[in-house]
Amino acid sequence: MAGFGFVDQAVKSINTVEEYIKVGMDIANEVALDFLESNKEQSEKSINEIRKVILNFVKMDQEIKHLQEAVEYVKQQPQDNGVSLESLLDKKLVELDAGTTVSMLLQHEKVQEFNQRMWETLHPDEAYSAAEFGFPAPGTDAEVEMTQENVNTKCPYTGMEMVNPVRNKNCGHNYDMEGIQQYIKQRKKKAKCPIAGCSNEKPVEMSDLEENKELKRHIDRVNRIAKKGKK
Repeated sequence: MAGFGFVDQAVKSINTVEEYIKVGMDIANEVALDFLESNKEQSEKSINEIRKVILNFVKMDQEIKHLQEAVEYVKQQPQDNGVSLESLLDKKLVELDAGTTVSMLLQHEKVQEFNQRMWETLHPDEAYSAAEFGFPAPGTDAEVEMTQENVNTKCPYTGMEMVNPVRNKNCGHNYDMEGIQQYIKQRKKKAKCPIAGCSNEKPVEMSDLEENKELKRHIDRVNRIAKKGKK
């Protein structure tokens, strides 16, 4: 399809990014191992932080694979059915994103490699145990909760759909920017994370918040599809 020439070029560029992501995961594994061998007394906190880095790499890798798959899907669809290519692409991406669970990300080979190498360093005389390493088992309440947290698009403070989602760097929970600003203004130093049961005791400050671009893209895609469906 000649009309997809520019898309194919973009996908080639994305393939290069995919290679960078793989290199990033390898570097994170090596940094974690080096740090752990010289700072075992700080192991738990350090492992959790580097684990988050690797999981973010895995999520980016998954997003790229979804984009590649969605583009190939759209290229196979007839172009005279009255449906825009953008709409088809958005719909397919939402479908693929919705099928991704936390347990799937945790099963990624790079995450598994990280877990095992960290365990062997901390427990050289014990057999590797993923359950004891602090990961929720697939299908458990903890895993389901994490999965719902990943796709929840409502602000925990306002109860409304988020427009500009931001992530709390201390606990990973998401809020709508306008809603959390109002919450901080009202509660000041007592503005702890509004998620029930959150273990983060630190009051939420604006400096703790960062834009969640991934969630923003997901919300925008869902809204576009919903809007087109009403026409």
